[in-house]
Amino acid sequence: MKAYRTFGLIALVSLLLAACGGAGPAATPDAKTLPPVVASAQVISEGRLFPVQSAEVSFNSSGNVSEVLVKEGDTVQANQVIARLVASEAQASTVASATKDSAIAAAQQAVVAAQQGVATAQQNQLAAETEVVNARKAITDLLDSTAATLALNQADMDVADLQKQIDDASRNLGYLTSPDMKYYQDQVKQAQDGLINAQQNVSLVDISQLQVDLRTAQHDLRVATDVYNNAKDGFADCPSCEKVWAYDRMTNWEDAVNLYTDATNRVQNIQTQIDQTQRGNSLTLSSAQDKLDAANRQLNYYKKGPDAVKLNQSEVNVGLLQAKLAQAQSDAEKLKANNGVDPDKLKAAQDRLAAAEASLVSVRAAVASAQAQVTAAQADLVATQLKQDSVELKTPFAGSVAVQNLKVGEHVNAGQPMVTVADFSQWEVQTDDLTEIEVVKIKVGQKVAVKLDALPDVQLTGVVKSIAAKYVENRGDITYTVTITLTSKDPQMRWGMTAEVSFEK
Repeated sequence: MKAYRTFGLIALVSLLLAACGGAGPAATPDAKTLPPVVASAQVISEGRLFPVQSAEVSFNSSGNVSEVLVKEGDTVQANQVIARLVASEAQASTVASATKDSAIAAAQQAVVAAQQGVATAQQNQLAAETEVVNARKAITDLLDSTAATLALNQADMDVADLQKQIDDASRNLGYLTSPDMKYYQDQVKQAQDGLINAQQNVSLVDISQLQVDLRTAQHDLRVATDVYNNAKDGFADCPSCEKVWAYDRMTNWEDAVNLYTDATNRVQNIQTQIDQTQRGNSLTLSSAQDKLDAANRQLNYYKKGPDAVKLNQSEVNVGLLQAKLAQAQSDAEKLKANNGVDPDKLKAAQDRLAAAEASLVSVRAAVASAQAQVTAAQADLVATQLKQDSVELKTPFAGSVAVQNLKVGEHVNAGQPMVTVADFSQWEVQTDDLTEIEVVKIKVGQKVAVKLDALPDVQLTGVVKSIAAKYVENRGDITYTVTITLTSKDPQMRWGMTAEVSFEK
């Protein structure tokens, strides 16, 4: 490594003066004292010029070159096909491009299907986790003190309600097996008495007087009509007008109208009273007769004995209610013995939780299996793509062809570098001779000045991009590699040129 530093000139001059002083008289020292010389902290190193990115490209399989599509210096795009070969090992099974595309499409579909399987498995896992939460909550709810108290109260209410239902059903059964015949006979007797009373009441209602009143009112209406008509004619002599109620001398039109109206209303009211009286009598008798008929039907029904179907249904109903009561009483006793917690429900809830947890474990395993299938499908897709790419050589990134060693017809081996691609859009300088003492003075982002040996008149600038973390033993020195990104360039720059790098303070 070449590092340049300024030495103390004062020390050198002093040595020379001392050597000369032995040949002559001592010189009178100058009153002026020379200033001390400070050593420069600037570090200068040698480096080499590299493109910002480069790669050696090789085929994935062996075979003979069938086509070369680029030459040195050509500009290429990322993933561009630059050469093809016939793979000797797979030449017999080489298929058309469409078939290869179909294989890749099938592999891609397999990846999508596997990913859908993961999504489905994850949904199942979410459902299983929800079921575990719900099962745990069911146990918590059963053990809650408030819920236990409510359960005890509800059990007592259920027992009381069933007991009441049994009492009612037993009474109904008793009515069917041993009806109270005297009760039904009394009902008939009461209905007969009611009918007799109705008939007597009807006979007591005399409408003859109402009919006499109606005939009188109708006579008065005829007289009032004659008076009304006479008044319309100007109160002429009216031989037909009877002299009743002193109306024969009526000379006022308004009085004549009122006389007619009052007579008409009286006739209508009396007729209405007659109609209502007749209808009421009929309804009273009809209702009394209906009650008697119903009482007789009921009495005759029970005289025949109980209905076998109804009796059987009633007995079955009583038996079912008694069984329910026994179960309710047993449940209530269990609750009381377990402080309001139903042991059967608790056991069922615990079994539910165990099943949910087991299902969750199984579903999680299914998720892991589905994810493994995705990984396998992706690997198969990569393998399928590599199999297709084995007869094509593609560029890994955009840049220029720096080296091209392919010839049509020649045989190449898999993995053998044949083409070098480089990105010359930006340049870097790498220096590997900075010692451990010097490298500590360098920082990432520090500005540098670069001069190429081949282009001494070109002044370049750059910044420190990175400092190697690992050392290299170089001719007995511990050195570190530093990479500088150039911020300026010249069209005459070439890969591998040597450079002098000055690290600024």
